[in-house]
Amino acid sequence: MAWCSEPMALLLAFGLLWLCSGVWGTDTEERLVEHLLDPSRYNKLIRPATNGSELVTVQLMVSLAQLISVHEREQIMTTNVWLTQEWEDYRLTWKPEEFDNMKKVRLPSKHIWLPDVVLYNNADGMYEVSFYSNAVVSYDGSIFWLPPAIYKSACKIEVKHFPFDQQNCTMKFRSWTYDRTPWTFFPSFLAWPGCEGQGWVLGASEF
Repeated sequence: MAWCSEPMALLLAFGLLWLCSGVWGTDTEERLVEHLLDPSRYNKLIRPATNGSELVTVQLMVSLAQLISVHEREQIMTTNVWLTQEWEDYRLTWKPEEFDNMKKVRLPSKHIWLPDVVLYNNADGMYEVSFYSNAVVSYDGSIFWLPPAIYKSACKIEVKHFPFDQQNCTMKFRSWTYDRTPWTFFPSFLAWPGCEGQGWVLGASEF
């Protein structure tokens, strides 16, 4: 019995050590989140610029995960896309050495300033993304946000050469409230292998 009880004691000690380290990590993360989102220093309604003339640079990548359907009669294209957005917010910075060397934290995206990028030529009134996933924030203020979306966009269908027709479907993304003055966009496009569906083959794409 003594031989069996020793490994059990070691196992319990290891479990307690792991649990305590997890609590410490949670405490540090909680302290960091409270620091970053303190209402006295952060207002998510204000864009991250030090003055009114400073531009906010937003990197936007539209990743086509799946071409769900192209409805010829209704002239609607349905797609499953991921909208990768990257920008910097000088207010969401910290010194890692003050927070147990924590260099990244995940914040609820609805608690921080977000670029209000929408599909401008949507066909069903759904302008926003499907799910507001967490944003990954680094200590230097750089932010990475990757929300998924199911979009229905208007697409003028030409069936003159059916069933060998080629369609040019445009998805127009832009800021809903800002013009080009306070923003700088750097867009790109990525199509996942095998994203085509229902007999369609993706040809060229451009911004």
